Amino acid sequence: MLISGAQSLRIYRVVFPITDYTMPPEPPIKIVYLLTGTDTGGAEMFCARLVERLDPSKFEPVVISICPKGTLAPTFEAAGVPILSLNIRHEFPLTPIPRLRQLLIRLRPHIMQSHMYHANVLARLVGPSAQVPIIICREGSADSLPLLWAWSQRCTARRADKIVAVSSAVAEHLATNLSIPGELIEVIHNGIDIEDFIARSCGPDLRSELGLSADTPIVVSVGRLEPIKGHKHLVDGIPTVLQKHGAGFVFVGDGPLRSALEAQIPSELRSQVFFLGRRTDVARIIAQSDILALPSVQEGFPNVLLEAMALSKPVVATAVGGVPEQVVDGETGLLVPPRDSLALASAITVLLDTPDKARSMGQAGFRRVQRRFPLTAVVDRYTQLYLDLLHQKKMYLRQT
Repeated sequence: MLISGAQSLRIYRVVFPITDYTMPPEPPIKIVYLLTGTDTGGAEMFCARLVERLDPSKFEPVVISICPKGTLAPTFEAAGVPILSLNIRHEFPLTPIPRLRQLLIRLRPHIMQSHMYHANVLARLVGPSAQVPIIICREGSADSLPLLWAWSQRCTARRADKIVAVSSAVAEHLATNLSIPGELIEVIHNGIDIEDFIARSCGPDLRSELGLSADTPIVVSVGRLEPIKGHKHLVDGIPTVLQKHGAGFVFVGDGPLRSALEAQIPSELRSQVFFLGRRTDVARIIAQSDILALPSVQEGFPNVLLEAMALSKPVVATAVGGVPEQVVDGETGLLVPPRDSLALASAITVLLDTPDKARSMGQAGFRRVQRRFPLTAVVDRYTQLYLDLLHQKKMYLRQT
């Protein structure tokens, strides 16, 4: 059942459990969030934003990472959320099962919510045997999976109580390509804390840092440097843009394709193209750029588009996955086909040619994200989902 973020939030109090599960007589409700890892990424960042905003009088979150603790671990800890690790350092799919089962039996959560497909399959394999009453799996990608993982997703899907898709495109992918029953799927878009992101956007002048003049327009692209993010097609289009505009192109993120992408830049243009690697000041970099470019081949519901719109930046993006659910073509940005370098270059050139139009699109993007994707509404949706599932399981919740 889809629940509007505008609906009033019903508050429940736990009275007593059914005999199959152990439930305390009063809140807080313990929720385990199972992640494949805790390095910086879209799913990991979303989980961090969610758990730190849950009502502590009603919920007690605990994070479990399959891999060793990553760069986001201090963020969870600073929010007072315990983070545990199974310390799995390789991808053998069955290795984490005994450790996770023992941990769940010790923690005795009422709900387990997993993020990313390794964690999702593991949650559905282990959760029922560890007597976790409710299992929620969040799917953030419409990517084609390796055969083994696609088969695992299909075979274990019905062991979840709800599968949350971050976009309608992801929901369609799950139903069509993985044969997951529609009644298991619920769409809850990502959201953003606009005020918090704006507050983090201040800092030293980016153009001075890069050695660019004060009037040089900047096109920024943020994401892991791997094939699915499509950076090759954006890089292929850079010479076309620079034939007309003296812009700077900034790539934020790292990955296996970095060296190949750097080598792809003609030597005479390298003073205008910058690979900055992983950064903790992404908000500042976007805020001081003019256009955000997202050249992805596949996407679920990319957070970086919400971040750009929160900072009133127009976007040029490929019309894949959930991107058209975020960007209104011609109003908040320009959408182009994937793997089309010329279309990317042309769209960027249009916005550089018409800065007034670009500013207007950025302002429209801000209004859209403010209206459609506030993080508070997303937290309310998840809170309601938790309470509804507890009620459906007849874990005897009384409305107060």
